[in-house]
Amino acid sequence: MKATVLILTVEEATIGDVIGAVYENCELSLLEEVLVVYSRRSSAEYVRFLETLDARFPGLRVRVCCQPGSGTGDALYYGFSEARGSHVITAASDAETDPADIGAMLSMAARYPDRIVTASRRLAKGGLRQYPLWKKLFGYLFQTFLKILFRSRQTDITFPFQCTPMEVFRGYAFSPDHSAFVLELALQPELSGVPFTEIPSSLGKRKDGVSHTTLRYYFGFLKAALALYRRNKKQKKSRRP
Repeated sequence: MKATVLILTVEEATIGDVIGAVYENCELSLLEEVLVVYSRRSSAEYVRFLETLDARFPGLRVRVCCQPGSGTGDALYYGFSEARGSHVITAASDAETDPADIGAMLSMAARYPDRIVTASRRLAKGGLRQYPLWKKLFGYLFQTFLKILFRSRQTDITFPFQCTPMEVFRGYAFSPDHSAFVLELALQPELSGVPFTEIPSSLGKRKDGVSHTTLRYYFGFLKAALALYRRNKKQKKSRRP
């Protein structure tokens, strides 16, 4: 078991600090690589900076590549398709995800390699303290809607911070446009009976970049959730004798 830590970025200078924290907090023998996927909107200067990161962390391979499309879902899907590890751990480039939790995920995955390990801000005391009230309320309502619609036992479905076995990624036919990949990656394995474990994780304070979790972002997730529900319902009907 050797994992890929997948980090998506556009122009966040804090990514060096994030990789440094991974380097200090994780057992390197359990890491295959850190894979940085940057946007086509990233500047040439920033890409040159990313390409210096591998030399800064001896004993840890840092690979850099550019996503071919656009959007978070496309970048995440592309990162999974490029990953060389047996598992993929998604992490934020703006320091919102705790590198110590990556270490906990690695340890759990080493013990239970077939299990998904996912982080939940709702299990941690003050895990959402960085969010404004409107975002907490809207997020709670949307999470409740998803739990009812899909009968999910997860407590933080929209938090894309988890450790996923590559066999899980290879085992599903995800939507071809990848816009809903974040949601599909969270829900599709659970719907198919893949075991998962949640660990508490507090949202860190953003040190760079801007938040993309606007109302428009949530409404995009709502559209994706309904499409995923219809597709799964159709697949269930087709499997009936």
